[in-house]
Amino acid sequence: MVYYATRERRKGGDALKKKFLIVALLTSVIILCFIGTAMHAQALSGDLNGDTSVDIYDALELIAVFGLEEGQTGWNPDADLNVDTVIDIFDAILLASNFGMETV
Repeated sequence: MVYYATRERRKGGDALKKKFLIVALLTSVIILCFIGTAMHAQALSGDLNGDTSVDIYDALELIAVFGLEEGQTGWNPDADLNVDTVIDIFDAILLASNFGMETV
């Protein structure tokens, strides 16, 4: 009984951790949206939907696959910005660092 309760608590903690990371990503994106200005670049890391800019739609695509590893259902290799076979906070940071940028 104690093992089951501990395991269930750990599962809840993992879900809470994932929600916290998503909120942190969205907060970063919103802050960068107000602070940043559109910049030009040749190759743009974070433009997941191919519309030539890194914006909230790209962040939403990353959030949709956040936590997935290569081979899992729903895996999007374009969202693995640092190419480490897992879509995690490091990919979110790369997207956030280019948020607001557009290609020429």
